[in-house]
Amino acid sequence: MPAVLQETQEKYVRSRGPHFAFFVEFALILCMFCPVSFGHSCAGIFYPYAALDLGCGTGVLSYFTPLACLSGLVFMPFAGRLLNSCDARICLAASCGVAGLAFLLLSMSTQLWQYLACGVLMGFGTSVLIYLAPATLVNRWFAKNAGFYIGLIAAFTGIGGVVWAAAGGALIQEVGWQWTHRIFACITFACIPVMFLCVASRPKDKGILPYGANETGDISAAGAGIPSKSGDAIAPLAPGDHPKARKGISAKEAFRMPQLYLIMGFAFFLNCGMYLNGMIPSYVSTLPLGAAVPMLGSIATSLSMAAQTGTKLMLGYIGEKHPYAGPIFCASAGIVGVVLLLLGGSLGIAGLIGAAAILYGIYYGVTNVMSPLLARKTFGGLEYPIIYARISMAANVAGVLSGFVWGAVIDLAGFGAAYAGGMVVIFLAIACTVGLAFFQRRDMKRYLVESGLEEA
Repeated sequence: MPAVLQETQEKYVRSRGPHFAFFVEFALILCMFCPVSFGHSCAGIFYPYAALDLGCGTGVLSYFTPLACLSGLVFMPFAGRLLNSCDARICLAASCGVAGLAFLLLSMSTQLWQYLACGVLMGFGTSVLIYLAPATLVNRWFAKNAGFYIGLIAAFTGIGGVVWAAAGGALIQEVGWQWTHRIFACITFACIPVMFLCVASRPKDKGILPYGANETGDISAAGAGIPSKSGDAIAPLAPGDHPKARKGISAKEAFRMPQLYLIMGFAFFLNCGMYLNGMIPSYVSTLPLGAAVPMLGSIATSLSMAAQTGTKLMLGYIGEKHPYAGPIFCASAGIVGVVLLLLGGSLGIAGLIGAAAILYGIYYGVTNVMSPLLARKTFGGLEYPIIYARISMAANVAGVLSGFVWGAVIDLAGFGAAYAGGMVVIFLAIACTVGLAFFQRRDMKRYLVESGLEEA
């Protein structure tokens, strides 16, 4: 056994009983299932009822979500530094508290500006829960199959959306949209003690190794807080790992690397194309087929949601072993899905539209899983929250812009032009993935030559 691993295992022991990493995973799943699903996946169920009481159109009220993305974008750099240096329990509990306060204030809104201002507050609360906390804490706590556990967390946004959209819709009918928001606020506030009980910043805070570290030999565990005196990898690098990732790359160095900007481009273009997934029911409603099969748009949405949930679960595991082929395949499925969608619309074949929804759902499931996984494989965990905050900013910019841009394209040129543009942005995401693979292999070649393990 290597001396460093021997010494580390004497100080940081294996967890007895269930590993604490699974308690952290549970807390993160709860965040996705409750406050994130309430604030984002279920936001639309309130618009028709709130718009009627506030005396405005649902279109104007739907700016709630872009405003939440915009405030999250502004807060992201600060949130990354807070999560890197402060107690994660406080960060997550405070985020749940802010989200709960936003729900409570929504229930008291009597004017449009008050409702939209709550969207800004919601973005401050949920940005950490959606983007930073899962990627950061899972990479610290799981040395084995981290991608799968990130995918599992991400899948609960879709599951929560299905469950709470139905439950929320029923509650609105029974008690009204104001009291439904208050109920959501109470559930969100109830998550706060769970954050204090089930979360710790790093395995060293509990005096244990990350889950799977004994099997992989990776005692540094990508930011787990356990020191490595060797300064280099003590075990073979996993597929796609940067040679410096195990030791960790500082934010200052990462900001000079082309890989960072390629991952940012990957996240940006993926999120740009994702918006069009939600427009499938609107597109179907414009077709003669949509009139003949009234439930086709809803069926397509359900198929897409099921596909994206399955993709998040599977890609988390597959992406660890195939970090470039996995996202390229899934993104390519999105391009094929667009072709089938337009073909099904022109030929009037419902089966093609259903298949298109499934393929587009496969593409939709990529970003929340692969963006953090690629960042970890490239930069390690030394200052991961700071680095990943920049990547999340790119995703948030796409979320803010895509609604306005694609809406304008649809109004000016129709759905066909919008989905053609969607194929272009998906192709650009694939190009970013290919570029990232090139630079990773280039740096690996340089590392092997400089280490004397390979001739120039």
